[in-house]
Amino acid sequence: MIGFTQSVRREVKDGRLQYALGGSPPLGIAEVADLLEIERDHCYRTFEKFQALIVEQIDAILACEAEFKRGQDEA
Repeated sequence: MIGFTQSVRREVKDGRLQYALGGSPPLGIAEVADLLEIERDHCYRTFEKFQALIVEQIDAILACEAEFKRGQDEA
């Protein structure tokens, strides 16, 4: 169906085909809480990986700076 932004479902009711717009049942609070807990755990793991990446980049920058300084001291 063109122009509809809500979900459209095909249903057979009383032997007749009909289209239902929207009308999805709401999620229960327990289901939402469980899903949010999973999402939170994904976020924590992602942030830990990001922090490790930052440490790796800092170490690489410091190593380059030390090598550059040694090169200047030898010159």
